[in-house]
Amino acid sequence: MFTIDSGSTVAYSLGSNFSRLYVFSPLPVEHQVSMNLLRTNQRTFNVPNSFRAQLSKKLMIKLRLQLFMEMTGDISSQKGKLRRSIWSKMEREGLTLFPKPCFGRIPNFLGADRAAARLKEIPEYRRAKIVLVNPDAAQAPVRMMALLDGKTVVMPTPRLRRGFLILEPDRVRGKERLASTIKGAFKYGRIAKALPKVDFVVEGCVAVDKTGNRLGKGGGYGDKEIKLAKRVSKLVKVATTCHSTQVVDKVPFNESDEKVDYIATENDLIRIDGKTEGKGPLKGS
Repeated sequence: MFTIDSGSTVAYSLGSNFSRLYVFSPLPVEHQVSMNLLRTNQRTFNVPNSFRAQLSKKLMIKLRLQLFMEMTGDISSQKGKLRRSIWSKMEREGLTLFPKPCFGRIPNFLGADRAAARLKEIPEYRRAKIVLVNPDAAQAPVRMMALLDGKTVVMPTPRLRRGFLILEPDRVRGKERLASTIKGAFKYGRIAKALPKVDFVVEGCVAVDKTGNRLGKGGGYGDKEIKLAKRVSKLVKVATTCHSTQVVDKVPFNESDEKVDYIATENDLIRIDGKTEGKGPLKGS
């Protein structure tokens, strides 16, 4: 047995033709969630004896890195796989609108306006005076609807680089459609470095499940926006609008990820307590 690279330990179990190689790789403190995890934190490789002497420190480091990624990156890899699956399916089935292709984005989807209209069935939305809505194209109908409903819209600037844009309904009357775009929001909105108190949050998604687990495009900005909203408005409710294809059985979830309380699709409104509301045609349609 010998030790390499910051405490990684390699041991050989000799056989007639193969050596069984055991790689033990301690996890960083933040990942040491239980002794059971540490005990199982090993991987075995069958290595021909003729090559055992040629195993280099570089290879051992590579094996250790592979193990570390498998142990700590499992949720991340599952999320990536689900994103690619949703993006591919939506493009393949012709469910997306501009900007295309939807890979790497919150997909702008067919029926986004109908999904936005479902939000009117939510009491917290109806009562809200100030609504935080993400800046992606898929939620442009939400921003326009909120302005037409007389609500102040708070839109994060892309990647939160410049804080938030505040859109007052009185200042954009007759220009709601343009004001709901990123270009129009910069033209008609005012910049706020800090997020004001909001009454309701709408965040886009790549995928979501019926327990409220939401998957974004991978930058972490959606979760950050929700966290900021809850910091200034602790009991604020969160909804997502998406295509029904984006509602899946299970979304991989970390404890640091933020959940949603409602899912509005082009077909129905799902409340995250197991109930489906508003299924079927919208009122007045």
